Amino acid sequence: MSVKFLNSNTALGGRVAVGVSALVGPTGAIGLQGLIGSTGSIGLQGPAGAGGSGTGSSSQWISSTGGIIYYSSGSVGINKANPAGALDVVGNMNIAGNIIYSTSGSMINPIIQNYKETVNLGVSSSSSYVINCNTGNNFNVTLATATTAFTFINVAPTGTLVNVNLFLTQDNSGNRLATWPASVSWGNPSTPVLSTSGNSTDIISFTTFTGGSKWFGFLAGRGF
Repeated sequence: MSVKFLNSNTALGGRVAVGVSALVGPTGAIGLQGLIGSTGSIGLQGPAGAGGSGTGSSSQWISSTGGIIYYSSGSVGINKANPAGALDVVGNMNIAGNIIYSTSGSMINPIIQNYKETVNLGVSSSSSYVINCNTGNNFNVTLATATTAFTFINVAPTGTLVNVNLFLTQDNSGNRLATWPASVSWGNPSTPVLSTSGNSTDIISFTTFTGGSKWFGFLAGRGF
């Protein structure tokens, strides 16, 4: 009796009619990853599937049943059918871009490691400078005119703590002054006196939880 081994291209092998990659196999035309399979062209995750262009949207969605329904471009939403759904991640989630919250979004009970903040750099003041809280919490401003009047905009609503740090650097001439809105309270001592030497830096911090109706201001450091 002779024994013949079948390779992957034979009738019962891995690449033909009933094999792994065959017509009805996992990667075959009607298999899990095939043309009409779960991840195929017209399957659940394909261009014409529930998460594809057939939905009229090129967005990516996390479904209510926990599966990721995707398309080749667009944003990622959570639970298209139920916007109140949640995304549970076990392990690490690596994100190359930004996570942008709506004004009502919250991060609850996080543990943050290796935390960093951006600084708005290279800004030269004129007679007025607007601190836009939507663009960050830290501003490095060169005082380049006799007096600069500072104001705040886009402050989060009451009940949300907002901190702003200003790194105020005198230009080469020095002796530049700053004025502050009436909403800033300096406590005791009163409004700080800035350094006068050219190129010296003072650090002033502000905190509010009243939507900016009252800011607590204090001198964090002077003459650097």
